[in-house]
Amino acid sequence: MGGKKQLGSRIRATLVVFGMIVATLPLMAAPAMAGKPPKTEPPPEATATTFRSVATTGGYYSTGTVFNVPVPSDAADGDLLIAQISYNASGAITPPAGWNVIDVLTHPTKPIMQGLYWRAATASEPPGYGFTIDSGKSDTVTGAIAAYTDIDLSDPIDAVAGSASNAGTTAIVAPSVTTDQDNTVVIGFFTARDNGSFSTPSGTNERWDFSSNAGVGSIGETVVSGTDETVALAGSTGTRTATAAASDGGIGHLVALRPAVSTPSTETFVQWEDASALQGVPPGQYSGSMDWITKQITGAEDFWRAGFDGSGVDVALIDTGVVPVDGLTWPGKVINGPDLSFESQADNLRHLDTFGHGTHLAGIIAGRDDADSQFKGMAPGARLVSIKVADSQGAADVSQVIAAIDWTIQHRYDNGMDIRVINLAYGTDSIQPYQIDPLAHAVEKAWNAGIVVVAAAGNDGNSASLRNPAIDPFVIAVGAAENNSNQVSGVASFSNCGTTERFADLVAPGRSLLSLRAPGSNADQGFPEAVVADNLFLGSGTSQAAAVVTGGVALLLDQRPELSPDQVKALLMDNADYVQDADFKCQGAGSLNLTAVKKARTPKAGAADQTYSLSDGTGSLEAARGSNHVYDNGVALNGEFDIMSSPWTGYCTDGTCVETLWSGGDFNGTSWSGTSWSGTSWSGTSWSGTSWSGTSWSGTSWSSKDWSGTSWSGTSWSGTSWSGTSWSGGSWSGNTWSGLSWG
Repeated sequence: MGGKKQLGSRIRATLVVFGMIVATLPLMAAPAMAGKPPKTEPPPEATATTFRSVATTGGYYSTGTVFNVPVPSDAADGDLLIAQISYNASGAITPPAGWNVIDVLTHPTKPIMQGLYWRAATASEPPGYGFTIDSGKSDTVTGAIAAYTDIDLSDPIDAVAGSASNAGTTAIVAPSVTTDQDNTVVIGFFTARDNGSFSTPSGTNERWDFSSNAGVGSIGETVVSGTDETVALAGSTGTRTATAAASDGGIGHLVALRPAVSTPSTETFVQWEDASALQGVPPGQYSGSMDWITKQITGAEDFWRAGFDGSGVDVALIDTGVVPVDGLTWPGKVINGPDLSFESQADNLRHLDTFGHGTHLAGIIAGRDDADSQFKGMAPGARLVSIKVADSQGAADVSQVIAAIDWTIQHRYDNGMDIRVINLAYGTDSIQPYQIDPLAHAVEKAWNAGIVVVAAAGNDGNSASLRNPAIDPFVIAVGAAENNSNQVSGVASFSNCGTTERFADLVAPGRSLLSLRAPGSNADQGFPEAVVADNLFLGSGTSQAAAVVTGGVALLLDQRPELSPDQVKALLMDNADYVQDADFKCQGAGSLNLTAVKKARTPKAGAADQTYSLSDGTGSLEAARGSNHVYDNGVALNGEFDIMSSPWTGYCTDGTCVETLWSGGDFNGTSWSGTSWSGTSWSGTSWSGTSWSGTSWSGTSWSSKDWSGTSWSGTSWSGTSWSGTSWSGGSWSGNTWSGLSWG
C-alpha cells in the first residue's frame, strides 16, 4: 500500500505485528487542522524524540475475548503510546476507548493481520489495555505497547504505509513514506506468521523482538519486532526490510511521527503594561488595538458586514464590576446585576469597578464608544450584565463566584434579558477533580442550562495546568496568543497550557490589548504608564483573550440564536487556525478565526454533543479554593464555609440534589441580597472617575479591614485593602462581621 498523509477512521486490512522500527526522519508539515499553514512555510524547530520503553505479551486466545497488553511501567504524562497488535487470523481487532487507529492491514492471502494504534499517555495510566479480537476461531495473538517522548500529540502521525509479504519469503518489507520536515521519527513495525525471531533492518535500533509460540504448529505462531532510527533530512525514507527466521506471510509498516515543538519559556506575568511607545499611534496601526483585532486578526468585522454585531445577546460579565466610561454608556449597553463583592455595602462603590479589570474586559467584549467611533469591541451590539464579585484588589472568594454563576442561571431571562454567555476570568489553582469540584460544577450547570461559558486558562506559564473552572472539559478554556501583524504569531509564554488530559481549547489575542480605562481605579492609580489617549489602558492576560472569544460567541449567537453551547464550541474549534510552532496543549484547536466560523455549516443536532463525565459538585469548597484565600485582619477564610460563615451545603446532600442554592435573596441558606438589583441599564450619562462619591482614591486602605485576595485569572494581586466601608460591627444583608475566624 502507498503512503498516506491523512488518517481517517477507516480500518484497512488487519495483520499480525512483528516489531516496530522508529526512525527520526524529516518532519512533515504541521498537524492536519483547520487553517493549517501551507507546507512551503519553514518548519518549526523540533525537540529530540526519545524511545522510552516497551512492554510485550502474547498467547493463544479464543475469538471474542480481550487481549490485554501491558503499558510500560515508566510511561509518563505526555508520552506517545503506540500499540502493535498481530493476530494470526483474518478478522477484527477492536481497540479500547481512547485509542486512535493508525492503520490496520490484513494479508490478502494468509490469515494474518497487524493493527497499529496510538494514544497520549496520562499521569495515571492503567497497567494495561484490552484489545478485543474476533475471527470466529481461537488463535495466536502478539502485542507490544511502546512509549516515546517529545511527540506532537495534537497530530502525532506524519505518514504511514504498510504492505504484505508473500508466504515463504522471509524478507518482510515496510514501504517508504515521505515527510516534509527534518528530524521526523520513523517507526517500523513487522509481523511474521511463524515462529523464531527477526533480524532488524540495517542502520536501525532494535527495540523489541517477541514471539508468541502458544499456537498449534509453527504457522500457528506470530512474531513481532520493533526498531527505530533517526532520519535527519526531509523526503522519502525508502523501504525498510526485516528478515524473519521463517515466514508463512508477513506484514510491514513504516510510521513517521511528528516531533513536538519546543515549549516557550515562562515569563514573569505583568498584566498592566508600559504604553509609552503607543502614544500618538493611530489605533488602526497597532496590532493590539480592538480596531486591528476585530478587522485583521479575528475576522469579527466579517460578522458586522453581514449585519451581526451581537444584538439581542446578553453577556454576563462576572468580574470586578464596570464603570460608565465612554464606550460603555451607549443606551442599554450595561445592566447591573447583583453586587456580591466585599464592596457591596458601600453606596459609593456598589457595582463600580474599583480595580479596573472588569471595565477593560467589558470594552473588549462589547464596547461601543460614543466619543471615538474607532473603538468597538468584538460584539458592539451585545448587552453586558455586570455581576461584581471582586473588590479593588481583585479579592474574591470562590463562594462569591459560585453564587454569581448560580444567580446568572436562575435570572437569565429576567426583565427581558437573554443571557447566552458567561465570561469568567476568575480561576483558582485547585487540583480537585472537576467531577466533584463545586466551582467546576457551577459552570457546568450553566453550560447545561444553555449558557456558553468562556473561561480564562490562567497566567501561570506554559507548564501550568489550567485554572479552575477552566479545568471543566465542557466549557471553553481560552489561552492567550501573541498578536503580531495580521495573524496570531504564537502562544504567550504566560498562558497556561494544561495537561494531556485537559488543555486549552483554543487561543485568542491576549498580549498588550488596548481597551477601556477605569479612571481612578486601583490599576489606573498603580500603573499610570498604561494609559493611552486618556480613555484607553494597555493590558495582557488570558482574561483579555477570553473576552475576545466571548465577543466572538456573541456574534455567532446573533447569527444563529438556535445554537447549543456544544455546537458553539464545536464551530469555534473546528474552524480555528493552527498556530505554527506552538505546542498542542498550549494552542488547543488553534486561534480564533471568525471568518471561517461565519461560513461554516452548523453541526447536526447531536453531532457536536460532548460526552465527558458529568460533575456533581460534591467535593470540597476549600479544595476548590486551592491556595487562593481572602483574609480578614490576617485570618484566612478557609474550610467548608462561604463568606457569610455559613457551612457549605453544596448542590447535593445525602443523595438529594437541588438545581440552585439561591432562594430569593438567600444563597446557601443565608441572605446575600441576591434580589436587590434594579435590572435597569445606565442612562448613558458620562462619568469622570476623578472621585468616588466624595471618597478620594489614594491607593491605600479604605478601612480597618485588610484583604489580600490572590486569585483572578491566576494573578496574585498582593493587595492590602478591600472595602470602602468598615465591616466590623456592621451588617451585610443581616449578617454581622466581627473579624473572627470563619473556619
